[in-house]
Amino acid sequence: MLTSTLSSRLKWPVLLDYGIASVMPVMAVAFDVSLSRLWGIDPPASVLLCGIMIVAWVSGPGPALLATALTVLAFDYVLLQPIYSLTLEFNEFPRLALLTTTALLVVSLNTARGRATASLQRARDDHQDTLHELQKLNDSLHMEKEARRLSEAALSETRHELQLTIDSIPVMVSTFDPDGTRSFVNQQWKNYTGDTQRQATGVGLNTSAYYHPDDVQRFDNAWRIAQGAGETLSVDVRTRRSDGTYRWYTIRRVPLRDERGTIVKWYSVGIDVDDQKAAENALQRSEAYLAEAQKLSFTGSIAWDIVNDDHFWSDETYQIMGFDRSVEPSMDLIMQRVHPDDRAHLQHEVDRAMGGAQNHDYESRLLMPDGQIKYLHVRAHRVNYASGKEEVVGALMDITESRKSQAALDAAQTALAHAGRVATLGVICASIAHEVNQPLAAIVANGHAGLRFLGRETPDLNYVRRTIEWIIKDGNRAAEVIRRIRGLLKNESTEKALLDVNDLVSEAAALLQRELSAQHVTLRLELASATPQIFGDRVQLQQVIINLVINSIDAMHAVTDRPHVLLVRSYENDSNQVVVAVKDNGVGVPPEAADRLFDTFFSTKPNGLGIGLSICRSIVRDHGGELWATNNTEEPGATFQFALASQRERMP
Repeated sequence: MLTSTLSSRLKWPVLLDYGIASVMPVMAVAFDVSLSRLWGIDPPASVLLCGIMIVAWVSGPGPALLATALTVLAFDYVLLQPIYSLTLEFNEFPRLALLTTTALLVVSLNTARGRATASLQRARDDHQDTLHELQKLNDSLHMEKEARRLSEAALSETRHELQLTIDSIPVMVSTFDPDGTRSFVNQQWKNYTGDTQRQATGVGLNTSAYYHPDDVQRFDNAWRIAQGAGETLSVDVRTRRSDGTYRWYTIRRVPLRDERGTIVKWYSVGIDVDDQKAAENALQRSEAYLAEAQKLSFTGSIAWDIVNDDHFWSDETYQIMGFDRSVEPSMDLIMQRVHPDDRAHLQHEVDRAMGGAQNHDYESRLLMPDGQIKYLHVRAHRVNYASGKEEVVGALMDITESRKSQAALDAAQTALAHAGRVATLGVICASIAHEVNQPLAAIVANGHAGLRFLGRETPDLNYVRRTIEWIIKDGNRAAEVIRRIRGLLKNESTEKALLDVNDLVSEAAALLQRELSAQHVTLRLELASATPQIFGDRVQLQQVIINLVINSIDAMHAVTDRPHVLLVRSYENDSNQVVVAVKDNGVGVPPEAADRLFDTFFSTKPNGLGIGLSICRSIVRDHGGELWATNNTEEPGATFQFALASQRERMP
């Protein structure tokens, strides 16, 4: 208690308190001595007591006792007889005792007051602390109440947001009791079916009415099994909309269990997968169509991820390559099937792909295990995806049957061309007879002349020599006619060489001279003097020229109001091609026949077979050229012409 009192009094360091206690008695005695000796006033003892009281009040009981002891000593030493001595006369003893007793009483009273003050202060402090604690408790209660209010508001908002979420998500949400009774549906469910919460929930509800009749039994069985096993239900079913239409939905129901594992509720969602189903069906149809189309066209799909060396083959590709579907596709398998003579070319295409080539178009052969050879046409290009991945995607076509058909067609076309040449000879047989008879008649005449020269008395050997030279010349002339005829009749493979187109035209004109005269047709030749040579087959190109000339002669049969004039020109066009044009002044090409003029078995002549122009076009295209026809613009008739690459453009 004393320590508390002292602690309550101390306002500065303890040494200062005891310093005051030491100084205050000196000051009080000095003041008392001054009053008594300087001014003759006998001061009361209260002056000394005032000093003790000040020390007790300021510094507490400890310093006050020190001040009391010092005051008593100073009072005895300075003011009591004998002065300046600590000895005491008997008659001064009461004064000293009174001072001491009074000082101790003052100290005691001051100590008691200090204790009371300290107790009061502690009481005040305790009361203040109690008020503070009460305020804190009140604030805490207020905060707890506010927190509870905010928590309830947040919970209410959360419930509201949760309800909005459940009602807004684009799926149908519902809950079921353990016995399978629907207890809740969200707004999407109600919007889709058109039923209210009351209509959609409750005991005795026929849930099957919401599903397509063909799906009800399957769905009920699946739901019954899921309930019995306590497992998740997942089934696709057609669900009725409010307008009576059905859409595919995936129904998923999962159980909610308590801590004992007992099912207390089922949660269900219905996800609209109708568009997905339609897309899947369309994809399946597309894949089926693609597979059937590949089978029918003998075309397989391929893909190659160069970086990861991943390969994809379609079913038809496996069929074409002759591998089982379980085999992992690879470049080694492809190399294994490719014909040994074509592997270097395939490796070249692989190197091009790895080097970044964008497009591939080539043919290759496969050597199958049974020795069969397949012909493939491969087309592919590089595809860059948004993910950054690159693949070489393409198709390979089995053109084996096409090659066989083409070979058969070429053989048939060769035979047909030969038949055409024979038919052409039938037309120009009169000219052939004339061409052969002329040199033969000349040979006979020259032979008779030679005999006459030899039958003279003096033979004229110079005349005989010239006669024999004429016989040789006419014999060579007849041999050349026979050679050209045999060339047209030969059914052999083409033999291409460098040719002068003017020679071809002149030879054809010579063969057709008799036919031209018989049909009263005037032939004009305008042959360029410096046309470059072409590379082709002499017999086939002569056949083209002869066919075009004969067609032009036929086109002028019905013309009676003007002379029949046929012009054959040769020239070099701006593309460095040698062009042969056959121009007549006949009836021209009917507009309705222009697009079909070169079709096989199409003819504008009443008795025509429709194979001549088709053969001509095939021959010209085989020589890398083109054949076309146009009606003349400034005069009647039509012009048929073909263009072939000159020696400047094409070499053997």
